[in-house]
Amino acid sequence: MRTRNEIQKTEKIDAAAALVRDRLQGRKADIAERFLRQFYANVAPQDLIQDEVEDLFGAAVTMWAFGRERPVGTPKVRAYNPKFEEVGWQSPHTVIEIVNDDMPFLVDSVTAALNKKDLTVHLVIHPILRVTRDAGGVITALAESEVADKEATAESFMHLKVSEQTSAEALEEIE
Repeated sequence: MRTRNEIQKTEKIDAAAALVRDRLQGRKADIAERFLRQFYANVAPQDLIQDEVEDLFGAAVTMWAFGRERPVGTPKVRAYNPKFEEVGWQSPHTVIEIVNDDMPFLVDSVTAALNKKDLTVHLVIHPILRVTRDAGGVITALAESEVADKEATAESFMHLKVSEQTSAEALEEIE
């Protein structure tokens, strides 16, 4: 039997997926909804149920847009403070997004580096997704699951929330 928190998590993800369907069209909506569901699949319910649906939608779609294009073999990193007026969602934390080829110890390495900077990590979302990219590094397909499509490449999509950093210099240093 599912717990109340698990039911609330499912309801929030379904509502965020409905926003994807409302705001995106056709194939873009299909792949973005699949990403959103895989992005949040293994997140503990208590880490999501306090968030607004709009923020869950925004965090996932922003991460998807960020990681959709990158040169194969080249990590992509950014640190920012999401404000609703700027990116369509908000958080009281600084967000760090990393898209990289999957490899062992990524989360351990990143969190250790952040701890050395005395940053408190409040949340780590880290799905490993199987993607296919074209020659320009744009995702052309997202497998239905982590084990589906053996021809696709496993990639790490890491979303971390840390204590808010207000200066541009601090954000650059994190990156």
